[in-house]
Amino acid sequence: MKRMNYRGAGAAVCFLMNFDGGRFRGDFIEYLRDSYNDPDRTLEEYFDRSRRDVTFMRIHSRRPSAP
Repeated sequence: MKRMNYRGAGAAVCFLMNFDGGRFRGDFIEYLRDSYNDPDRTLEEYFDRSRRDVTFMRIHSRRPSAP
């Protein structure tokens, strides 16, 4: 079970650091810094998007585009 968690976390980090030229990189780094100091702040507050939207973008970023 731990391997699946690491794989999922690795995929999320890769996506948030690299998607669309690094659009979420700064917000993600801020989230990582604050995660120890302000655990009450939600992920949505950092990215100004719902978890559902981020999941949708991650899934669709892996699909090959139509020619």
